[in-house]
This record gives sequence, structure tokens and C-alpha cells, in this order.
Amino acid sequence: MRAGFAGTRLSCSAFAARLLDRSADPNRAGRDLEAALEIAREQGARAFELRSALSLTKLYRSTGCPLKAQALLVGVIEGFLPTPKFPEIAEVRTLLGALA
Repeated sequence: MRAGFAGTRLSCSAFAARLLDRSADPNRAGRDLEAALEIAREQGARAFELRSALSLTKLYRSTGCPLKAQALLVGVIEGFLPTPKFPEIAEVRTLLGALA
């Protein structure tokens, strides 16, 4: 698969999932976020993986699955150092603290 197409596919999946994250169908949103997460992992796109995991974690928390949310975040945050250029890192760390 060409990198440009894969990146577009990932961006579209993540965007659709974010829209659905706010919709009335959490199951569909979850499937789309999981798909975006898997695509990011396949591509080694760690920033997109973190963003997808963050959205999926918020969905898990809103549907009463905090342990699933915590396990997901612990797996993706490893190796990231806080930076103002990537505020999602601080958001993940804050969420992990709230879930502990």
C-alpha cells in the first residue's frame, strides 16, 4: 500500500471515529476508533496511535469501561516525553492519573 493512501485511510478513519465518538452509536464509534488504532499500529504512526487511543479511551470511560481505558493508554504512552508541541501526551498522563 502506498504511504499517501495509507495516511489518507488513517486520517479518514480517525476523523470518522471522532465524529461518531460524539454520536448516539458508541458501538460504531468504538469499531471505527479501533480500526484507526490498528491502521496506526500497522504503519508505525505512533502519534496517530496515541490520538486514536485517547479518543477510544474517552469512549470507554463514557460507556463504563475504565479498566479497558487504562490498559489501552498504558500501552501507547510508553516512550513519549511531554512536549508542548504534542498536548495529547499530557492529556493521556492526566487521564491515567484519573483512572488509577
